[in-house]
Amino acid sequence: MILTVTPNTGLDRTVFLDRLRLGERNLARAAADGMGGKGCCVSLTLARLGEPTVAIGLAGGEIGRRVEAMLRAAGAVTDFVWTAGESRQNLVLIEASRRHTTICVEGLEADADHAAALCERIRHHARHAAAIVVAGSAPATWPLALYEEVVRTARQATASLVLDAAGDALDRALRYRPDAVKPNRDELAAAVGRPVRTPGEAIAAAAELCRRGAGSVLASLGVRGAVLVSGEGAWRAPAIRVPVGSPAGAGDAMTAALALG
Repeated sequence: MILTVTPNTGLDRTVFLDRLRLGERNLARAAADGMGGKGCCVSLTLARLGEPTVAIGLAGGEIGRRVEAMLRAAGAVTDFVWTAGESRQNLVLIEASRRHTTICVEGLEADADHAAALCERIRHHARHAAAIVVAGSAPATWPLALYEEVVRTARQATASLVLDAAGDALDRALRYRPDAVKPNRDELAAAVGRPVRTPGEAIAAAAELCRRGAGSVLASLGVRGAVLVSGEGAWRAPAIRVPVGSPAGAGDAMTAALALG
């Protein structure tokens, strides 16, 4: 079983339109709701592949209930900590040119008691997990120390730890030596404080994260494919040419594959 931890659950409302015209009325060609929180996206992918998965995290309100229902319908087990407020709903605008604009909202109202309850759920379910995936942002009401406590609790389990985080959260989490980290190109560049433009630069940046504590780093580079770096070496995989409707969830699907090993 793979356990996923999503501190900030939510949905994405994706709107397709020809071109975004700021300050004007825009007509959408289509719209759809999909999973938003990274860990939940990983569990959704695993469940659709027929793999056993338990999704835990913080959830609230009607959107939280919809997240729970989507996961259960796919075959995942859920065990959320329920909070005040509403799980977030982000807005993703996709133009015909494939340009993407994402508008994020803060979402949940969570405190230290919710963090403690989430850590208790991690300890309970980790006994049966082959891997634990901690993925996505923390609630805006959390100090960084609460996110760090979640990662610390996951690291104390015998299961392997896969991390998908960014910014200060990633920097703190590396102290706990996750077995694998899955940044995208922008997150990788931010983590090392310099641009990542080529696969070679991505390999160098990923190697730096390994020196800072990551067991391995799988970095997604969009049309340039992906690189994998560990103590055993470095590899590059070119992107496969496929029709692209939306890249939403592609990185989370890669994280799911990484957790499966």
